[in-house]
Amino acid sequence: MKISNHLAWPPRRKSKNRAAAALELALVLPLFLLIIIGILEFGRALMMYQMTTNSAREAARRAIITGADDTEVLSIINSYLDACGIKSAGRTIEIRDSDGNVTSLANIGSHEQVTIAIGIPFNENSFGISSWFVGKTMYTEVSMRRE
Repeated sequence: MKISNHLAWPPRRKSKNRAAAALELALVLPLFLLIIIGILEFGRALMMYQMTTNSAREAARRAIITGADDTEVLSIINSYLDACGIKSAGRTIEIRDSDGNVTSLANIGSHEQVTIAIGIPFNENSFGISSWFVGKTMYTEVSMRRE
């Protein structure tokens, strides 16, 4: 005759198993949370980089067209980044000529290179969970030749 486990003698003590599970959780949980926070922070940074690059590309496409002015380009960038939820505090936007000098579109002639440079501070735009990106600024540049 076979005896089932719940009737086995002597009765098992569950307190040792519970203590071992609590110890395992205490060892694994901090590492697991660190990995999750890293995924969230780096994912947000990658999304910010992609959105900033897209806005600079759209602004450069408008900047190369004859008759474009600075306010149009700045409006495109600001509206794109605002729609993506990237805060405007500390945001820097520069229009540069082929020599890398900050200038206006009116000073850049036909068939010359236009560069749109955008800087976004991570302090204002991260989730604030970690301090990996504190004090860092992400820069992106897109260059195109005017028509």
